[in-house]
Amino acid sequence: MIRPERLGLAAAALCAAQASFELVRLLVNGPRLPGWSLGIATFASLTAIVVLAVAAAGLALRRSFGWGAGVFGALWGMTYALMLLAVHEKLGVIHLALAVALLFLLGKSVAVYRTVLPSGSAA
Repeated sequence: MIRPERLGLAAAALCAAQASFELVRLLVNGPRLPGWSLGIATFASLTAIVVLAVAAAGLALRRSFGWGAGVFGALWGMTYALMLLAVHEKLGVIHLALAVALLFLLGKSVAVYRTVLPSGSAA
């Protein structure tokens, strides 16, 4: 049985990998996506990079904001993957697979990031 702490670190590594992957894609291909304006494509790409980088840092440091940012990053990653697939960009499949794997890891590691008050009630 893999401990939830290790799954949280795996989720952090996956966030960092997905943010790096998108940064390289942005630098190599540029922000242009057929059918989308330059501003929307750039905004979507940079938002994915920033959210996933913040999630990676928060998950690695075992902060609760990291888990929340990870969930938002996974959902944003799925949305961005569908945006890429809509313009026949095959890298969207990779983004979608990574986002689904990230949600799975976050779900399995939720016990690590839950905050419990001294009185015993959950925060």
